[in-house]
This record gives sequence, structure tokens and C-alpha cells, in this order.
Amino acid sequence: MEIINTFTKGIDKDASKTLLEPSKSRHLENWRLITEKGASTGSLENIKGNRLFFTFPTTSPVSSFRVNISGSGVHGSNDTIEIIINGVIYTLFAGLTGETSDTTVYRNILVTRLNAATSLDQNGNTITNPLRAFNIVAVPQGTDAILLYSTGTSVTTLSTTTSGHIISGSISTIVAPQSNLEIIGWATIREDFIILTCSKNNPATGGPGQIWRLTYVPESIGNIYTSTLTLLYNNNVNFTVEHPIPSPGGIIGRYENALIQRIYFTDFFNQYRVFNTADINGFGFPVTLLNILPSTNFSIPIFVNVTVGGALPNGIYQYSYLLSKGGQETLFAPLSNMIPVNAALETTIDVRTYIGGASGTATLKQNNLIIKGLDTKFDTIRIISVYRKNDIDVPEIKLIIEEPVPDDGVFTFSHTGNEVGAIILTLEEFSLLSSSFTHCRTIQQKDNVVFAGNVRNRRLNLDYDARAFRFSSVQQGPNTTNGYPVGTLPDVLNDVNTDQRTFRFQSNGGTVGGTGFLNPNNSNLPNVSYEIRGSGYPLPPTPATRLHLQDSKRFTINTPGVATVPHRIPDPGSKNAWNIGVANQDYDLQYFFENYSHPGYHGLFKGYARTETYRVGIEFYALDGTPDFVKWIGDIRMPQSSDGFPITTYDAVNSNCYTHPLFLRFTVNIPSSIRSQIGGFSIVRVKRTQSDKTVLSQGTLGTVDLVNGVYTIPPAILDGLACEARLIFYVNPGSGPHYVRGFFPDFFFNNGLDFRQGDRLEVLERLDASQLAQYAPVGGNVNINDIRTGKYYSTMQPNLIDFSSADVLYGTVVEQGAIAQNINNGTFTNQYIDTDTIRGQKCFLMQIGNLVSDAGAFNPFSNLLPTSGIYLVNYIRPNSNQYGGSTLTARASNKYISCGHFQPIDQTSSNALSFTFDVYGGDTFVPIWDFQERLKNNNVNPGTVHIPFSQVNYFMPVETTLDIDMRAGQTVNRNNITIYGGDLDESQDLPRHYNIENDIRQYIPKPINFSLSEEFDNRIHASQIKINGEETDQWTKYLPADYIDVEGSYGPVNSLVRFKEFILYFQDKAFGMLNINPRVILQDQAGIELQLGTGAILENFKYISTEAGSKSKWGIVIGIDSLLFFDVYNKKIYNYSGGSAVPLSDIKGIQSFLHANIKGDILSKDNPIIGKGVTTTYDYRFMEAIFTFHDVVERVVGTYQSLDSYYSLITSLPEGIVKQLTVGQTIQISSLYNNQIILNPIIIVSIEDSDTIKIGAGLPLLQNGDTITIVGSFKNSFTIAYNSYGQAFTSFYSFVPSIYLNDKRIILTPNPDNKKSVYIHNEDKYCSFYGKIYPSLIQLLVNPVSAITKVFDNFLWHTEVEDGSGTNILSESANKLRVRTDYQDSSVQILDLTKLKRKERSWNVPVPRNKNKDRMRDKYMLVDLEFNNLLNRRVIFHFLKTLYRASAR
Repeated sequence: MEIINTFTKGIDKDASKTLLEPSKSRHLENWRLITEKGASTGSLENIKGNRLFFTFPTTSPVSSFRVNISGSGVHGSNDTIEIIINGVIYTLFAGLTGETSDTTVYRNILVTRLNAATSLDQNGNTITNPLRAFNIVAVPQGTDAILLYSTGTSVTTLSTTTSGHIISGSISTIVAPQSNLEIIGWATIREDFIILTCSKNNPATGGPGQIWRLTYVPESIGNIYTSTLTLLYNNNVNFTVEHPIPSPGGIIGRYENALIQRIYFTDFFNQYRVFNTADINGFGFPVTLLNILPSTNFSIPIFVNVTVGGALPNGIYQYSYLLSKGGQETLFAPLSNMIPVNAALETTIDVRTYIGGASGTATLKQNNLIIKGLDTKFDTIRIISVYRKNDIDVPEIKLIIEEPVPDDGVFTFSHTGNEVGAIILTLEEFSLLSSSFTHCRTIQQKDNVVFAGNVRNRRLNLDYDARAFRFSSVQQGPNTTNGYPVGTLPDVLNDVNTDQRTFRFQSNGGTVGGTGFLNPNNSNLPNVSYEIRGSGYPLPPTPATRLHLQDSKRFTINTPGVATVPHRIPDPGSKNAWNIGVANQDYDLQYFFENYSHPGYHGLFKGYARTETYRVGIEFYALDGTPDFVKWIGDIRMPQSSDGFPITTYDAVNSNCYTHPLFLRFTVNIPSSIRSQIGGFSIVRVKRTQSDKTVLSQGTLGTVDLVNGVYTIPPAILDGLACEARLIFYVNPGSGPHYVRGFFPDFFFNNGLDFRQGDRLEVLERLDASQLAQYAPVGGNVNINDIRTGKYYSTMQPNLIDFSSADVLYGTVVEQGAIAQNINNGTFTNQYIDTDTIRGQKCFLMQIGNLVSDAGAFNPFSNLLPTSGIYLVNYIRPNSNQYGGSTLTARASNKYISCGHFQPIDQTSSNALSFTFDVYGGDTFVPIWDFQERLKNNNVNPGTVHIPFSQVNYFMPVETTLDIDMRAGQTVNRNNITIYGGDLDESQDLPRHYNIENDIRQYIPKPINFSLSEEFDNRIHASQIKINGEETDQWTKYLPADYIDVEGSYGPVNSLVRFKEFILYFQDKAFGMLNINPRVILQDQAGIELQLGTGAILENFKYISTEAGSKSKWGIVIGIDSLLFFDVYNKKIYNYSGGSAVPLSDIKGIQSFLHANIKGDILSKDNPIIGKGVTTTYDYRFMEAIFTFHDVVERVVGTYQSLDSYYSLITSLPEGIVKQLTVGQTIQISSLYNNQIILNPIIIVSIEDSDTIKIGAGLPLLQNGDTITIVGSFKNSFTIAYNSYGQAFTSFYSFVPSIYLNDKRIILTPNPDNKKSVYIHNEDKYCSFYGKIYPSLIQLLVNPVSAITKVFDNFLWHTEVEDGSGTNILSESANKLRVRTDYQDSSVQILDLTKLKRKERSWNVPVPRNKNKDRMRDKYMLVDLEFNNLLNRRVIFHFLKTLYRASAR
């Protein structure tokens, strides 16, 4: 009888011995079912091997030098440069014609000369450029640097000598020569491979890396390919074999045009990155520009002036910018200060006519700004304007200007409002303070969109304690030891200073401010200290607002006889620049009025309200501009006037009154370890909303006294003429509580204030009158204008007790010209004197209790309107929950806004660690407020002497959140009330936009229980849509809302794969499909179906399987019509072709093999580059999905009695065990000491022979006679192929590479033992892999009629063996044969084919007998055949026929 075994159904290791089909094999190795040369598909054909395709060379050093032009120009006679290559000096060229003083221009000329084929010798003769012999290339870098590198392998050292004035300093090595390079990632762009490498010597933390282009073409004879390898990039990119880049799922190649051919890649260790492989200057690209969010040195736009020449609408403007290069953009830079634009002209000479207007109204203005210190490694700047009509509507944000970055880093621009092609940005887009993420595990593209999965945004989370404490005058502060803060104090509730009247100083006990922790890592300097200051101290004030009021005809400035206006700077030359202490932030304030109507003053000099508390922090920015969490500095209570901070000072010589907004002068000390991580920092504060205020407003008071049963104001005596200004309001009945009138800007302009129980009044200081003016008659029969006008300034009165306060029992805003009102259970009516109403501007009528001071009862209201001055009063609302509270939880919930401060940290040109600067950016203006306190119109009979008006007007400083300098309507000053007298019509209006705060961007402190990495491992983001050739690469733009979260219970998203027209996502235990650009089907009126897009890129997702997934991002392979993946949890290989996932390894017979061989590091590791994981590819020619598994397993080597040392132990081991040990191998020694097992690692340093073994040092001593168990870690790597055509696992292969490169035409792999050498597959000798020849193996099971016992007699197998020319070699076939039954084994038989016969072209081979010469007898028999492939023959194995008979037994 006979049975024929064929191979069409591949390998089956699972089926029972009695049931295995004869068309299946137990094991096949180095065979293929698809023919290579024809006429063999369906039979076994041994496979072609691989040959060396190319080797990564040791790279040359990458060096840099800076060009330096000295003198006024560049002169040809001195232009020589000497480069030292491998120790030999080469003079490159001489005789540059012409001259230039522009360093960048000259640098570019040098680059051209360095790269030219020819040069000049010192005599001006043309010679071959000596750099060409070394393949040295020069590329520009920055504005003045040149990068030199060699594309060859002969350069080992590269330096220079200083010659003439070309070189600034010696050449520096950026990257040392790199050797033993390994592939860690790859992509294809059209016909080219783009390959990423790094040295295997790089540490786990990363090191230099390279990007190469590999091109290949077939030779004219045969189908053999030749390759060209070009180095595109070599820099300190932080590459490491510990974090390789899978393909697909980790890298994308995109051809846009001849100049833009980018790769996008992620290793989940560094940021998601981009590189343009077609950029001829790409080698000089700074590493930070590879990141999706490139690093930069930000600056801040600086206001210069407002001029005529544009069409900007009335409103508030701010400006930002971003930088770009190669399609990648930075974040937006910090915003400029706010700039008000009005229709009124800044060229006016009369400040009274400079009036604020309604937002949105047309003007003829343009804003002019300058940006200094731009990062010149970028080539394009884009200017952003932010326009705000009010504090309610969404700001209008536009990209208005796009220009090249100037070589000197200084960019000036004008915003006219007439810009053509301005691009509108959403507030959401502009408000992004960071990218949606910086790191992602996997990327994939479809429909011109890149999808990024498993994302995180790693924050700095700096270890920096920013708290600054305040001390008493005896240098004792809360939470301190011996008067100084303790550096280890935790941030707890009592860090909030509740007694800032006592504890208000720095640690010196004298300077008002705070002192931070002394940092032992920074020379024991305090991290943060601040001093509270009033602008303009000492005189002359810089800056300060000024009041000039001198005679009845005109306003003058210090020069007599010159007609001009108040608030004008008297000496422009003395104020040509003003700086807050930050480099490149100089403001030119030499023009226009010196008050808050100045467009520069408005944004620059908003300060902080006296006696108010502000929550202040510091915000650090990463090198890419991403903000860290705000670090709280303190809740800082501002001092009161009597602490030495008067609101005004008076210059009697020049008759000038100066106001003084409070600001903070900070000193911030930063350790070098932190400095290297940041690009800058800002002082920020929590916005003081209405509910956060304790000081609601500031103003002055007018009394309402009870005189003879009527509430009145004490008479105002003006030069003996009584202004019969009795009480503006009086109450019936004629007795009652004490009432006062309050004059507060915030009440006057209805700034959201009202009365609440518990409100208080606090008297801050007395303002003395600097002038009481009596004005002469102006003609006619008018005798006199009886006018009392006062200008008031600060005088510190020792008898005025600090914080004198009174409860406000009732309050309401009233119009002083109103008719009788029912107020607080009493009727108040207008007071009439001589039939005329006494009236004035709006006021706040209050009922108050007793005024109490710290020293006891005190009542300054007994003479509230002395002839010499008035009192400055705060309207206070006690607030125990300011800013949401002072607990850690409350502080972690705050949102901070900008103070207009930004301190850049330049990593390239400065090593400064200490920074002192001034911070304004508060919410408080300190203008001069002019208002009419009261007015009486005396109307008597015509023709008689009469006084038409009697009135009292105030000019007084006041702290307010309103820019009242910009109010419209009638005012005392604007309408010359001080000259002619008259009634104001109450028409004043203050548009809301003048009071806007700098709050577009908000910053947050670290949340409670925050994890360092903001990781969303089940989130998938979608980029913006790419258009080829676009200026801004939209594949680096991810908006916050463009994402979808898949179910997190199935594990993280490990890989995104494009299969057919779908994006599949793989998690540990599930996989599914994303719904990309979904469309809905509608029908029109004719019933025709229409497809409409929904507008969402990521609509939803659906799971294909929740039973199978892939943790192995390298274990997914896409075939012709199906996708295969390895599931490490189930230890199965699945196939997906559009329906459900099919467990191929189960139904195709290898599940038992996978379960037995996958049990080590591969279960938890996913990195085949270091030999722990699975890697895959698909051979499109032979329709094979190839899986290579790399596992490291531990197994017991043996148990032995130790001698006196490890050395004697190891050398005493049996020879077979010693041979298993390899150099550098770590084995575990389990020693039994006192019945406890202790594991100690042993490192084998070297093995010379079985008698010479060196053991690693530092191991504990052994005791002679201890029982030692040796456990070794051993590699277990194998490769198996699944054939899509035959739908079977068809063979194991003897090559086990770490990575496959595949462009659907060729397959490349690195030599596992020498990874810098890369081999091309399916070429060269048969079964020769990486220079070593492997046999082709067959294992078959012969099991006919399995129920009976058989005797196996003969084999007949049919093979074809061909040499290289295709000639059939009839004398060659299998080389070895072995047969086995359950109890018999022939052992391996070497076949002597010369003694075997062929029968009808089939080899007739007797079945070898058992070792005792018995015939093979059983129900089945295992057959092993080996073809050694040593002669490089093509072998086709068609079938095996076995002749057998029933056993007679």
C-alpha cells in the first residue's frame, strides 16, 4: 500500500497524529509554496537568501563655526579660511570681491564658496576645492553660523584656525563620529526609503541620531538592485534603540512637491516630529524645529505709537506673533500690552478734546509696534492682531502680516486695518497655550488628515518653590524659624498671611514686600522676592500722571507764556525710553499726554489698589512656549497711603501734581538646572472680579449734617461770599441717623456696584488743596463768578489714624438733580435756596455708623470739608472668601491672567540666573478725577447785581478700575467750568472697552492629585486637512476639540493602521474602526440619493472585536486583501479582511507552538530592536505575511554545590552548560542561605574557553558547599510565514531580523549580529542569510489508515534540483533523513545519493530501520528530511510517497 504526502496546506502542529492530513506538514523551514522561477507553485521550493545591500558608515563629525565681520566691511585681501581635516590644514579660498557689512549676507557667500567645485589659491588662481575630496558639505545655520559635515567616511576630525576676521572662535563639534548604527525606523517616499538610525551605544536616555535617504535601481543585467545611501541629517535628536519607530503606525512619508517631502514620526519618547527630506539645507535644521511644537526664544511686541494713516475701528488692540520654518509653527508669543485706539488725534494740543468714543466707530489710525530679539532660526514671522470692542463680545483675532524674519531679529510693523488677505482665527485657536498634545504613541493618515493616538502632553512640573513670605519690622514672619523661611515647609493653608499690616516687610524688616525661600541649589539665594513700590518714587516721577492748572485763560506747561495743555510731557528729551528691567522691552514714551489717555500709558501703567489683596503667581514656559502650572507666590496685600505710599506728590516749584500707581519689583533667582528647561517666565495674577474685591471704589465724601432739624452741608466760605450750598438732600422728619454723600467713580459710572450689609468706609489720607482759585469777572454787568475749585494732593497727617473705618448701614446712588425720593424709610427732597435748586453730579448717599479707628473713637466727619483739603476714602466690602478661599483646593481652582510681563530666557547667548524687573499689569488706574461737587444757580431779578453760579469743583487723584481719562461728555475741565461756571448735564459716558483687562489667555495652577503626564491613552486626535505645498503644515495642527475617546477598558491605543479605506485602532484587548469623514444619505425631491458630509472628521467609532487586540504595535501587517496581527494576550495570530477577526493560529494549526514558545519578555515588552517583541512584513511577490518573534526566557541551567567562589563554580559546570553562556550575559544565581533563597546576578565578562571565565565584580561571597541553582536568560527567536494564496502557515525561516523595511518591491533587513549591515532579501544564494547558509527542513507525518499498525518499507520522493543556469542536476536531492515512531528512532542518516536509485525520476529510498535494526512499525511515522543548500541549488520538492504494509503481528 502507499500514501502520498504533499504540502499545499502548509504546517499543522496541532492536529492529532492520527488525524493530520497528508497535505499538511508538521514542520517546514526555508521553503515556499509560491514559485520563484515558475512551474513550482503548490510544491515546496527552497527560498533565495539575502545579500549585503549596504552598510551604514561611521559618520563624520558635524562641526560648526560662526562668521564674524570686523571693521566696516569685508575686504577681499584678508578673506582666507583654513580648515583642518584629519590633522591637515587646507586653505580654502581667497580674494572675495566687493565688501559687505552684513554678517548673514557674507555667511551665505561663504557657504556658496565652500560648496563650489573650485576655489582660489592665495594668488587668485582657480584650483579644485580641496573640500570636494572629502565630500564636505556646508549648510547655513541661524544668522551667522555654518555647519560642516562630510557625506563620506574618510573624515575623522574637523576643525579650523582663526584667520583674518572670518571666524569667531574655533570650530565646535556638534556631533562626534557615530559608529555601529542600527535602524530604528523607516518610511518610503515614492521610490526612496527614508531610514532613521542611531548608534547601539546610545544610552537609554537617547543620543545622536541620523536620517538617511536610500535610493536603488536595478542593474541592466538581471534583476539585481544597487543602492545609494545619502545622509540627510545627523544631530543630537535623542534617538535610542529603547524607543524605536514602527512602520506602519509610527511614521508617515508624504510627497508634496519637489521641495517638500516630509516624514512624520513618533517614538513616544521624544515629541511627535517632522522633517523635510527634500530641504537642501535640512542638515542645518535645529533639533528643536523637528518637534511638532518647535522650541523658540519668544519676545513680546512693544508699542511704539499711534499715528494717522490707517482705518482701525475704535477699540482695544493687542498683538502677538508666531514664527515658522519649513511649514512648522511655534505657539503664539505673549500678547502685547493693551492699546486703545480713538478717533481723536494724538497730535492735538488740548488734552480736553482727546475724548474716548464708542467702540467700532471709524478712525484714521494705525498702530505701530516693534519686536526685538526674534529667534532667527525661523524664517517667517506672522503677526496676529486682537481687537476687542468690549468685555462681553468675542475678540476679533486676525493674522494680518506675514514677512521674513529679519537677520538682526528686529521687526517693525504697522497695523492699519487695510491689510489684504487677513486670516480670521477663532478665540479657541488663539487661546491655545500649548499643543493639544506633544507626544503620541501612533500616527496614521487618511483623506489628507493625520490621526494621532494615545497622546500625552508632558508639562515641566518644575521643582521650584515660588512662595514669598512677609515679615514684621523685627524680621519675624509667619511660618518661619529665626526670622527666615524654612525651605522644607509644605504649602499649607497658613501660608496665606492673614495679618499683612504687621507682617508686610521683606526679611530685612524694612522694605515693604516679601522674601522667598533660600534655595540651597542656587547659592542660598531666595527664589522669589518682591518689593512694593509706587511709580515715580523718588522724584522726578517716571512714569506718573500730572495735573497742570494755573490761570483762567489757558493751561500751561512749565514754560511761561507757552499755550498748551495739561498732562503734556514737559521735556520729551528726558523720556526717550522706559524699561521695566527686561531686555528688548524698551518703550518710547516721549510723545503725547502724560496721563491714561496716552495709548502707551493705558496698557503699561495700570497698578494695584492700595489696601487691596492680589493673588500673584509665576508661570514658567517650556522651551517650546508651553506653560507650566502657575506657582503661587502669595496673596499680596498692598500697603495703605500712610505706609509711605501716598497716592500723589506735589511739585510746588512747577505746580505739578503727580499720581503714583503701585507696582511690584521682583527679583527672581533660577537654578541653572531649571534655567536649561525653560524659555521664559511671567508674573501672573488672579483676576479680581467684582466678587473678589474688598476695595469696591475710591473717592471722597460730602457731609449731610443735621442743623436746626435739617440735614445740611457746612457752609463753604469763599472769600467772604457764602455759597449758600445747604444740604442737597434733606429728610423729613427732621431727625434721624447720620448721612454722608460719597463721590466714587465706580458708582458714578454704574460699574456694577450696589450697597450690601457689612460694607465699610475707610479713610486713607487727607488730600490738601494746592490752590483755591477766585476768578475775575468776564465782562457785562456780572460782578463775579463765585467758584471754588480745588486741586488736591497727598499730605500725611500724623493725627489721622490708619484704617479709620465706619459701617455703612445703607447706601444708594442718587441723581442730585432729582425730585423727592423715598430713601431708607425717609423722604429726601432737593433743597431749594432762594427758589433755586442746589444740585451737582451723581453721588452715593449713605447712612453710616460711628467711625472707629484702631486707637478708639475718631470722627473726621465733624469737619469733612475743611478749607484746606478733603479726605480720600475707600468703599470697603469685607470678603472672607476672596478668590474662592485660601485653601489648597481653592488656590488650585484659580485661573490666572497676564500682568503684561514676560521675561525671556535665551538659551544661546546668556547664562543669567537672576532677574530683577518691574511688574505693573494690575487693574487700577490712578487718574485725576474732576467733578462738580455742588452747584447753586442764583436767579434774581435782571438788571441787578447777581451771582449767576455758586459751585464747588474738585480735581483729585483717585484709584479706580475705570480709565476715566477717556470718558466722553461734559466735565469740569473739558467744559471750562472753572473759567465760566455752569451746570454739567450729567452726560458723561465711559465705553466699556477702556476697562478691559488682559484676560484672553488664562493660566492654571497644578490641580490637586495631578499626575505629571497628562496622558490620554485611549484618545485619538485628528489634524487639520493638508493641502500639498501649503505654507503652514496642517498635519502639525491639532485643535482641542478634534478628538474621540474609544473605550478605555480595553487598554491603551497601541497602533493606528490604514486598511483599505478605513483607519483601524488597536488596543490591548480589542480593535475597531474609526468613522472618518462620515456622510449621510438624503433624497432630493426626485428621489435621487445625495451624499452630504456631516462636517466632523471623527464622527464615531465601532468595535470589530472586543476579544482580540494587539499590544504589539510591531505585530501588525497589511497584506493584499487582509490584515494580520499578533495578540500577545491570547498568543494568537488573527486575520481580518473586513468581517470578523479570524484566529489563524488556531484554525491553521500553530496555536500550540505559539503558546509553548511565547512565554518570556515578549509578554510585557514590545521592542524587537532590542530582541524583545514581534516584527512583521508582507512579501507582496510571494504573498506571505512574515512574523518574527524575539523572546528572552529564563530557564534553569542546573543545580550544583558551590565551591569557594563564583569562578570555581562556573568553571566546574559541565561543558554543555558553559557553552551556553555568552559574553555580557546576565544569569541569576539562587543561593540557599539559612533556608532563604537570595537571587544574585552574575555578569559574564569574558569566556575564552571552558577553563577561563571572568565574572563580573561586586557579587556577594559564596559559602563553600552552598546549593546553587543557575538560571540563565536565553534568546528564543523564530520566523514564520503565512501564505495568503495557500491560506496556510507555510514555513519557518532561519532569518530573525530586528526590523523589516519593505516598499512592496524589495525587503531589507539588518544583520542581527552586525546591524549596521543591511541585506536585501530574495537575492543571492539559496538559504544564505547574512552570509551563513541554512538547510531547508521538512517534517512529515505518515499516518495512513491510522487505526492499524503498519510496517513502513520504502520512500519515493520527487525532487527537482537546478543549478544557476537552470540545468537539472539529477544526482542531487535530500542530504539527511530521519524517521521516528513513538518508540523507535532511526537517528539522523546521511544520505549517500550515489548508492540510491531513482525510479521513474523519483528517488527510491528504503525507510531507515530502528537502531536495533528493526523495521519501523507503528500506526504512524514521523519523517525528517534536510537539504543542506551548500551547493546553491534551486530545489523543488513535489511529494513524498511512502510504501507500507499491514503489520503481521
